[in-house]
Formats: sequence, structure tokens, C-alpha cells
Amino acid sequence: NRPRAESAQARELEQVRDQRLKLFDEYDRSVPKDIFGLTQMTSEVTSDPEYLSAMVDKMRIRGALIAVESFTEEGLGHINKGWNPVGEQMVRTIQAIQDRGILVLSSIMCGLESDTVDTIRTMRAFAIRSGTTLAQFTHYDVYRGTKDLHEMLSDNRHAATPGFVRKHKTELLRER
Repeated sequence: NRPRAESAQARELEQVRDQRLKLFDEYDRSVPKDIFGLTQMTSEVTSDPEYLSAMVDKMRIRGALIAVESFTEEGLGHINKGWNPVGEQMVRTIQAIQDRGILVLSSIMCGLESDTVDTIRTMRAFAIRSGTTLAQFTHYDVYRGTKDLHEMLSDNRHAATPGFVRKHKTELLRER
């Protein structure tokens, strides 16, 4: 049953892709050629050259926010973004997008539990090496309704239990 579900999902994603390419064609015919756009996209766009070209040529995208999040596998794992490229692969991804004429704003998350001073230095170095036009270093925080907040609250409730192992290194000082 599992392979069938994956292939149904793959077919659905292919249909969405085809619909968007048709929309890109319509946009190109309908909108003045001197109007350019900015967007947010995932690094996966580089895996589909036709789609990326349509974004540049037909949608006239000239700037994009790319959620880099972290340059380490451990950091990406912490925030459940295991599909993002890591390290030099992300550098090449940013360069490939910029080589197509899209200026990249790299959004990089700092303050993950796996981060160290060296990790932060590495993030800065990777941002520079990638040639990203702009780098945004955002601070990680836990918000109401997130899995991390729920887990940290649970850690606090069970902290006095003998043998209890915290899920997170970070400890909430207060619940509000």
C-alpha cells in the first residue's frame, strides 16, 4: 500500500507543477514585461531546471528568500528540515539560484540547541562563501503551539522524576 500512496502523491505533485507552469505562461502573456517579482522558495527549486527557468523568464522573479535555517545536519534535524541541503551543497544551491538571475536573501536561524560559537562562525562563513546577496540571521525561539514548547513544558513537569532525561538542553525559565 505504501508505494501506491507515494506514487499517488508524486502524481499529485506533478499536477501541481504542471498547473503552475501553465499559470506562469498566462502571467507572462498578461503582465507587463517591466514588472518583476520577489518570492520565497525552497532550495529544491534547483532540482527542476525547467521550473526555475520559468520562474525567471515568465514570472520575472528577481529576488527570493531561501530558508537556509542551518548549515549543519544536526541543526536541520532539530527543526525537522532534513530535506534542506547542508554545508557546501547549500552554498552551491544558493549560487545556482543566483546564477539564474535571482538575488537570494538567505534566512539563517541562530540559537538552535545544537549551535555553538563555532557553528555561528561557520554560518557566517558559509553565507559569505555562497555569495548570497543578503543574509538574515534570525534568533530561534519557541512559540505557543509548537512541538518544542510542548516538549520543554513536559521536561519542566517531569524534571524532578528520578531517572528522567530531558528531551531538550534548553530549559524554560517560566511558562509564559
